[in-house]
Amino acid sequence: MIEDGLKYIDHQRNTDRGPLDVLFVDSGNALVVAELKINEDDAKQRELYLKSGMG
Repeated sequence: MIEDGLKYIDHQRNTDRGPLDVLFVDSGNALVVAELKINEDDAKQRELYLKSGMG
């Protein structure tokens, strides 16, 4: 468990900015996106998302 009250909503949810790996909602009804990475190249992609304002 990442956080008490965190509820799974969907995975590979398509958005206008691309697919979300895993989507949750927290106990305050805020959406929480989990981006799953399995190697260093994926981690670099995450950094690019954050720098571009997508993450």
